[in-house]
Amino acid sequence: MDGADQPVIRSAAMVKNKPYVEIATELGVSARMVEIDLSNALKHCARKLGRV
Repeated sequence: MDGADQPVIRSAAMVKNKPYVEIATELGVSARMVEIDLSNALKHCARKLGRV
């Protein structure tokens, strides 16, 4: 998976409120990849808000 897929994963998780496994299945990636990407997204947001 390349960086272009990351916004898709974030959108699927946040907008549709789906479990990681379901998102992973739809995108053909592992649930761990979804978990890692969402963790990175949250860290990015925290940095932008000055909380890390």
